[in-house]
Amino acid sequence: MWKDFFEGYTNPLSLDALFVHNPASTFFIEVEGDKENFDIGENIFLGIHAGDVLTIDRALTPTLGRLVLAVRDGAFTLCRFTEHEGQQFLICGSESSTALALEDGGEVSIWGVVSAVSRKV
Repeated sequence: MWKDFFEGYTNPLSLDALFVHNPASTFFIEVEGDKENFDIGENIFLGIHAGDVLTIDRALTPTLGRLVLAVRDGAFTLCRFTEHEGQQFLICGSESSTALALEDGGEVSIWGVVSAVSRKV
């Protein structure tokens, strides 16, 4: 029975087609993975767990509610992008953290937008 089902079947699913829209600006980063190059810690508040693989697209412009990879105090951190009364903010860390204003030359900047999260089960 299974042989009949799979006979002639080709898998049309391509993870590149699903996740990579701008190849030159797309990066894959494992959370709590390669600490030598990227040290991205688990952030349960944002729904990101150790072992998750983040697809980061540097060509995307962040929109309300999107996860972003930000640089804060020279280190990478995951944040949620938000806006209020025309000003842009990042919510990083845990529930109790405050919003960080995005300003030119400020203490925090966006490195890329998280376009997908892959998780092993």
